[in-house]
Amino acid sequence: MFFAAFTATPWHDQAVTLSGTLLMLTLFYLTVFVFRSRLHWFKILCVLCLAGLYLGSYVYYARTLLEWLPILQKVSLLLNVLLIIGLEYWAEAGDFGQVRAILEG
Repeated sequence: MFFAAFTATPWHDQAVTLSGTLLMLTLFYLTVFVFRSRLHWFKILCVLCLAGLYLGSYVYYARTLLEWLPILQKVSLLLNVLLIIGLEYWAEAGDFGQVRAILEG
């Protein structure tokens, strides 16, 4: 939400780049942990979230198909919100037992 303050400023493009990079990094590591869990439906949702984010970034930076960008952004946001809410309410600590064993070494 911090980067939303830069929407109507000259730093809009830099804010989009920084926030997009941080979101890609966050979703990538979240996907790694979900892939090591037993949450099969969330694995599919993680791949869809990453694909939506990558596609939206490609359209934004390549300046191709810009008329689709608002739709891509809304779909990507919806998928991200579903993933986070889904993990919050339907995932349990036991689903990540293998991840915990790896982290504890």
